[in-house]
Amino acid sequence: MATPFSDHQILESIASDADVMHTILDLSAQRKKLNLSLVLNIVVLYTKNTIFNIGVGLYYLAELQVLGLFELIKSDLEKLIKETESVCLIRNRRGGVFATKCCFLADQLDILAERHYNLRAIVDEMTELFKIQSLSMSMVYYLSAMGTIYFTFCSIWYNNTGFDSSLWGFLLIALSIAFLIADNSISPNLGFLIQDQVREINEKLSERTLFSQELDPRLETVFENYKLQLACNPIEYNICGLFKVERDRIIGMINSAIMSSILLVQWELK
Repeated sequence: MATPFSDHQILESIASDADVMHTILDLSAQRKKLNLSLVLNIVVLYTKNTIFNIGVGLYYLAELQVLGLFELIKSDLEKLIKETESVCLIRNRRGGVFATKCCFLADQLDILAERHYNLRAIVDEMTELFKIQSLSMSMVYYLSAMGTIYFTFCSIWYNNTGFDSSLWGFLLIALSIAFLIADNSISPNLGFLIQDQVREINEKLSERTLFSQELDPRLETVFENYKLQLACNPIEYNICGLFKVERDRIIGMINSAIMSSILLVQWELK
């Protein structure tokens, strides 16, 4: 299993490779007009992108750790559900064994709920701390997708880049698009994975309704409180309070970038 550090290196490598591909494409497209001033401008732009990618990498690493902690909560909850199911099979409930085990399980479930609440608070703090970076990421990803499609068309349509008949040129463009897609999908998808983990935790809590017998009132109350906590405090991501980050909205942004690129291509053909 990949460690958070190795996954962080993968993200930085993909983001760096995407910027390298864009830099090479820019230099190749402007090679006939290449001068010291243009090279310095591209180097400065690449440096800014590198600094931006460091911030994105830190956000990704923090989310990766949160995802791992939610995975641990889900694993501990699965074990607790199995223990609770075995306690339900105890027939003699008048003795102290049943009450003691239920109290112990209730305490353990309270601890899990507290861990979940603390992680939820961390996610809120991360969203607030990186809200400017999140807005920048959305704008950069949107404009990069639109610009890459438009640049690909211009590289094939015109002869000044040399990519229209070069196998290496087509390969370079394909690699640039591949790295762009990977760079744009890793970070948002990690937030969706965290939401999926929370959804699975909620489903695990619902399994206690399938038990053959009732639980101790205190344990039942803790289960209900945990589910109520999940219902009242769902994990949501938003961009500076402007809109929520959802899968449907990401697809809409992709469609918008493609449509904008098509408009640019149509304007170029006139």
